[in-house]
Amino acid sequence: MSRRKLSQAVTGTLVVLLAVTVLVGCGGQNGGPLDEAGGKQAETAKSGGQRGGVFRVGDLRFRVPDSWIMEEPQSTSFVRRLGQFRLPGPDGDAELTVIQAGGTVEQNLVRWYGQFGLERGKAEGAEEREIEVAGYRAVFVDIRGTYSPGPMMLRPGQKARNPNYRMLAAIVETPGQLTFFKAVGPERTLERHKEAFLEFLTGAVRGE
Repeated sequence: MSRRKLSQAVTGTLVVLLAVTVLVGCGGQNGGPLDEAGGKQAETAKSGGQRGGVFRVGDLRFRVPDSWIMEEPQSTSFVRRLGQFRLPGPDGDAELTVIQAGGTVEQNLVRWYGQFGLERGKAEGAEEREIEVAGYRAVFVDIRGTYSPGPMMLRPGQKARNPNYRMLAAIVETPGQLTFFKAVGPERTLERHKEAFLEFLTGAVRGE
């Protein structure tokens, strides 16, 4: 190979490596932790979690409470998590996940109630109401009882039946597909975080 061709080959390789590095550094654009300047903080999340900060999904930005810990999302083979938070509490931590998926609001609400063995509209002590998230319509629910996610949703180490559990969740009607915010954990733990959860949602703003 001539010196000229060798030089061109080396240059081409460096360009490819640089492009791959840029793509990896940028990460996904649909959701994740941001610093105040808007840059990704993936390494902070991977190293054990980040308290507070700003979280983005699509065109929505959320102020994360300082009591919450942003973690690296642990997606499964059939559900891609856009965000994951640990909510500490007296009876153990709760987990808040953020995903986008299809189906109707009604179908998903029925499924959530069903995970507690309850029927929507007949669940004593449950709360359901409409809220607004940065101009988007959303439905908020507060359900409690024995939580049974079902065999397909079980993760390693997770119990099939969890008494004295609670779910704080919301379905936001974002363009294209629904966005789900679902916190599940011990009842007293989520009682501590309910107000912050609602403020997290209703305080969201739009902006790229």
